[in-house]
Amino acid sequence: MATSSSSGPRSPEPEPTVDDLTNWFLAAKRSLSSMTLCQQANVLVDTAKAAIQEASVISARCVFLRNSLQDQLNIARQVSKMVQMRQDQLRGEFQKILAELDSADSRLNATLAVLRDSIVDPAFSGDEPSDLSRSQRDALPNGADHDPDYPSSSATSRSASPKRPRDRTLHDFVDDAAIEDLKSRLRGSIDSVQESHDDLASIHSHFTTSLSGLATALSHLPSASTFQSKLATHTPTLNLLEEKTEHMGTLLESLTNHFDRCQSALRELESHLPLSAPDILIVLRRDSNMVDDVVQELHDHFATVDSTVQKTQDSHVELTNFVALAEDLVHQFDEFTISHLLMLPPTLVEFETQQMALATEMQARLDELIQLAEFYDGFVGAYDALVVEVARRMGVQHRMEKVAAEAIRRLETMEKDDHEERESFRRQWGVWLPVDIWPGLGDPLAGWDVRKREGGGQLPKLRKEVIERAVMKGSTTAGR
Repeated sequence: MATSSSSGPRSPEPEPTVDDLTNWFLAAKRSLSSMTLCQQANVLVDTAKAAIQEASVISARCVFLRNSLQDQLNIARQVSKMVQMRQDQLRGEFQKILAELDSADSRLNATLAVLRDSIVDPAFSGDEPSDLSRSQRDALPNGADHDPDYPSSSATSRSASPKRPRDRTLHDFVDDAAIEDLKSRLRGSIDSVQESHDDLASIHSHFTTSLSGLATALSHLPSASTFQSKLATHTPTLNLLEEKTEHMGTLLESLTNHFDRCQSALRELESHLPLSAPDILIVLRRDSNMVDDVVQELHDHFATVDSTVQKTQDSHVELTNFVALAEDLVHQFDEFTISHLLMLPPTLVEFETQQMALATEMQARLDELIQLAEFYDGFVGAYDALVVEVARRMGVQHRMEKVAAEAIRRLETMEKDDHEERESFRRQWGVWLPVDIWPGLGDPLAGWDVRKREGGGQLPKLRKEVIERAVMKGSTTAGR
């Protein structure tokens, strides 16, 4: 409020009466009730200071907990990524083995199809081959159907019979049970691999779902920069509150001084004593007109203090809630660590061990499948080689028979010639030679027998086109 000094011209005002002074005194006394506003403001400021100090501690704890939780979340994500990468890697290896299995199985099935279509010549069973069709006879080389080394269609013809057994094929010699057993074991291994992948995928899915929930909950916590920005407002807030309360104290002091002056002036007037300050009434008149404005200003400052402190308390409550949320998240992370995070690495190790064992098992069975395909591939070639071998033996037998026939013919010729020579000798010289000069003179020529030894079985009578086809296939295979 103003002091007693004044400057500039003033319009004359009526002299204040005792009633006026009494009214000023009562108004000044009422204004002193604003003292409670100042007291309340000081209490609020003290409360705000305590809340701000505690907020600093809470903010630091929130930042620490959030950073700690973020680190745990990052570790869990790395573990999840590691598990996913390892599973994808092992799945890729599994798919590679599956591709090799499909290739080997296709090769084996193709070979088995060839075996089903490869009829074993009836000659190998002791049966005579069936009649040649006209197209087959036309396809024979010139004179082949009259070659004595090969059976003719007329020699091999037989009457058709509805009860004739079906032709055997090379597939009749295949161990289908062994193949099916191998494929069944492979299917079992594949199912085991798929089940283990599904089990790990289910466990990992629960892991990622829980982790996603924790990440979402953690995102509701403000970042460290947010906490720092909140803390940065504390100092200006305290400065504002202190400034407001200091100003309120100054205003209250001016009201108190005004009250004291009103009280002194009133006593002097009531005692009919001269005023100690002649112009005091002018000052009191002017100040009394400002009392309501000062009181209103006090209320305005108090409202500012109250709203500012309320914001501080709201921020404190918010921080307290954040701490509670962070501590609850810590508890959730602990449960997640025990039930998921700590269990996932051992589960992955167990999965890897199982996958390696199954991969080894599948590789062994893949090798078996490949060996079966190679074996039956060889069987096809071996049958063709058998046909060629029979043809070779037939040729050898034919040549031996020709040599034997030639030897018999020559021996018979030599025996005949010898007989004629002996008769000629006997007629020419026999009359002069005594019988007892050589006891063996009349002995017959020692003869020779050329005959086939026992054993050796009968060779299959294969048709010429069968042999030529086998020779051609063997030449094609050798040229690859």
